[in-house]
Amino acid sequence: MDWILNQRATIYVIEKNEATSSRVTTIVNPIVSITICGSLLIFIIALFVYVRYLRRTGPKYKALRQTLQRGSVYTLAWIASMLPTLAVFRCGPIYQYLPALFFATLLTAQNLELLAPKLKVAVSIVVILAIASAFALWSPWVYFTEISHDYNSRLVATEGWQR
Repeated sequence: MDWILNQRATIYVIEKNEATSSRVTTIVNPIVSITICGSLLIFIIALFVYVRYLRRTGPKYKALRQTLQRGSVYTLAWIASMLPTLAVFRCGPIYQYLPALFFATLLTAQNLELLAPKLKVAVSIVVILAIASAFALWSPWVYFTEISHDYNSRLVATEGWQR
C-alpha cells in the first residue's frame, strides 16, 4: 500500500558533507501516484453509475459499455499485479511495480476516452506538465545530484522519505 500512497522510499546511497548532501532514492513521482489513485477512483465511480443507473442498450451506449469493459480488465490486472506487493506491505525493487504502473497507465488512458475531445486534450496537458514538474523537482534524488541540506529537507513529502 505504501507504493500506491507513496509513503515510503527506499534509499540506496546517502553522502553528507557539511553544507550539502547527495542521495539515490526510489520514490514514485507523487503526481503519478495521485493520477493513478484518481484514475482508479474515477473509473470505479463511472462503473458504479453505469451499472446502477445507465444500464441501457443501443448504439449510443455501446462505446461507453466497451470502454468500461476494457477498464474493468485493466483494473483487475492492476489489482492482480499489485497483490504480491500488498501481501508483504513493503517497498521492493522497481520491477515489482512496473506491471501495475503499466495497467494503471492503460486505465488512465481509458478514462480519458470518457471525456469530451477538448477536455481530453486539456486534462492530458495538465497531467503531463504536472508529472514533468514533479520529475524536475525530485530529480536530484534520482540522479545523485549534490544539493543543500535545506533543499533536501524541503523535498521530503512524508516521514517515510526521510529515513
